[in-house]
Amino acid sequence: MSLVNGVGGMFLFTNNVKRLVEWYRDSLGMVPVAETLAHLQSKGVPIDKAEDSTYGKFAWVTDPDGNKIELWEAAPETT
Repeated sequence: MSLVNGVGGMFLFTNNVKRLVEWYRDSLGMVPVAETLAHLQSKGVPIDKAEDSTYGKFAWVTDPDGNKIELWEAAPETT
């Protein structure tokens, strides 16, 4: 199952690569933000913040090592 379809960029720091790789695999497979947030919550991952804007949907979570992650889903194009 894919929960995330793209990553703009990340800088990650960890002392436990295996655990962090498993967390990203299990917690962020890659789909729309609404489905990703539901999946994260089902895994017990707290959502730091979520908001809708004219640019799309945004949400922020923190991985087990304290790295902040910003999730973004582009707003549908309007004509």
